[in-house]
Amino acid sequence: GMPPTPYLEPITAGTETRNWDEIEKKASWWKEHGDRLHTGGALSVESAAKVLYLADGRFLLHDDGAVVLGHRTPEQVLSSSWLLSSKQFGMVHLAGLDNKGQMTWLSCDLRLVQDWSQACLFWMTASRWDHWSTDLMAGDYVFRRVGTTDADTFLTVDGDGLTWSKAATSFHVAEWVPELCPLRGMTRSPKTYNDAMGEVTFTMTTYFHIYARSIMFRQAFASVLTHLKEQDLYIKEFLVINDWYDGKSLTFNGTFTGPDVHKTRQEMLTFFPGCIGASTDAAKQRPGDQKCSFIFKTEAEKGQPKALNILLDLMVTKFWIHFEDDNVFYQDVYVSRLLAPMYDHPDSCWRRGEQDPADWGAVSTNSGVPSSATGRRLES
Repeated sequence: GMPPTPYLEPITAGTETRNWDEIEKKASWWKEHGDRLHTGGALSVESAAKVLYLADGRFLLHDDGAVVLGHRTPEQVLSSSWLLSSKQFGMVHLAGLDNKGQMTWLSCDLRLVQDWSQACLFWMTASRWDHWSTDLMAGDYVFRRVGTTDADTFLTVDGDGLTWSKAATSFHVAEWVPELCPLRGMTRSPKTYNDAMGEVTFTMTTYFHIYARSIMFRQAFASVLTHLKEQDLYIKEFLVINDWYDGKSLTFNGTFTGPDVHKTRQEMLTFFPGCIGASTDAAKQRPGDQKCSFIFKTEAEKGQPKALNILLDLMVTKFWIHFEDDNVFYQDVYVSRLLAPMYDHPDSCWRRGEQDPADWGAVSTNSGVPSSATGRRLES
């Protein structure tokens, strides 16, 4: 939520620190250490990346130490991203993170500084008392400088920059998405496609000889499970195929000392409990209600073409969504919106009544091998 909500324990603030281990200590220990007190009860928290923008569509941007109001552009990645940190509810610092991993803080001089101790502390509150609750995608907030008696204490837009003023500027605060993406995301289709219920397979190919890719996979698949909507309605199963590699993986220090293929596969199963790991042959015998399967290839099955052919052989649905382990969903994606063009477009070959229903999206097979009329196997 906004503003960020730090943990606060006001009842025990200023009292002795006790925990279960300390209760068993002898009296002599308490005589020496019993004067330790709780802190004020606050724990600093930081928001996920946010964007701050105006009603006219301009965003608060950071660029080489400057803070400006302007429009987001795809080539300026992270230029509109801001982190809000807080130790007390309603008081925040604003920090900008650039695409080099460097963080700068907004000072009371309204410039970006690298020393966090120079960061300006703001009151962050809804623009009106009755604007805390909103059905909109973004809240509406104002920022006021903390610890000053000056009348000009509100953060205000002045042309393409910022200034202090008696009149506050309202900023919309929303989740950051890459500058290439529209801020307003996808919405659910108004139609329900009964013919497609349980007829979509989601697949992903993975290869972890470079260990960092296993981390990318965790982020990628978690983003799918988080942002792919209408799963229960349309998705029959998730099939993730993992390629074989020999020896150790390439780790962050540039040496092949990282986890081997068996270890990285165990990490996959540990991070996504409930998903089942299986060989290609075992996956062919998977139960019909198994929702998430990790297919672990052997050395003889190495290679992307073989991986895709295995997935084609395993799929039993009409529709197929494929993902790579370096793709990420930043916003909600509705399966019904992906299906809509195939069912609703006047020139679509999927339209009911214009062809044999048996041919709607199904890849005809012969002993599990797609026929040349509707599908083509990939060459290794």
